[in-house]
Amino acid sequence: MSGMNKIAGRLQPKKTKFNDPTGRRGNVSTGREMAMGLKAALADDVLRSIMADPAETIVARGGKHEIAYSSTNRALI
Repeated sequence: MSGMNKIAGRLQPKKTKFNDPTGRRGNVSTGREMAMGLKAALADDVLRSIMADPAETIVARGGKHEIAYSSTNRALI
């Protein structure tokens, strides 16, 4: 998780700490610091494009397995 913490550290958060990339195990932050991170992500053309996509299907090499992801963000949908 040091990579995520290093990137987040560029925004100089005081209370944000990532322990797990899924967000399920001990990640902590504040609403303000999460908004700062979102603002930074939206400033990146590639990340903004990915976040604007309401659904995507990821296909494994060989094409035998796939996982469909969809947004739960009602404003996006």
